[in-house]
Parts: sequence; structure tokens; C-alpha cells
Amino acid sequence: MSPSALIQTLKGCKKQNLTLDQYAMLLILDDLQDVDCTALSAALACTSASITGRIDRLETRGLLTRSFHKEDRRQIRLCITPLGKQLLGLVETETTL
Repeated sequence: MSPSALIQTLKGCKKQNLTLDQYAMLLILDDLQDVDCTALSAALACTSASITGRIDRLETRGLLTRSFHKEDRRQIRLCITPLGKQLLGLVETETTL
């Protein structure tokens, strides 16, 4: 990503009240569809414990959902919501202006 594209992305995130980390989380969830916390933290190169608060904030805003894995209730699955997809679109719109 070029410096100017990064600046535009940061501006779009700020306008939508998203941090760059939150934006990255939503992009990953949108791309992978249904992931667990371990896969998300690996994609972000951080620990599962360090993303819990970020997940909480995105869930509170209705941008992602958590659900238990059908076969292993210890695993929590994360999915982007339609509102989360809409917010990604708004940020992308800001970056192309």
C-alpha cells in the first residue's frame, strides 16, 4: 500500500470511528468469512488475549458476531455482520475519493 493510500485509509477509518486494527480485523473477517480467535490473532500477528477487547468493541457496535463452534464449544467463531460489511464499504469509498 502506498503512503497516500494509507493516509486515505486512515482518514476513512477515522471518519467511520474505526482504528486501523479494527479495520484490519473486519477486512480479515470479510475475506475469511468464519474464523476463530486463534486464526484471527495469527492473521494479525498478535495473541488471542490481546484481541479480546477489540472483538468486544466491534461486537458492541454490531460489526461482528461471536458464536460457539457446533462440534467444539470451546472454540468461538467470529463473523462479520452486514453492518460491518457496510462500514468496510464506506471506508473503501473514502479511500477512492
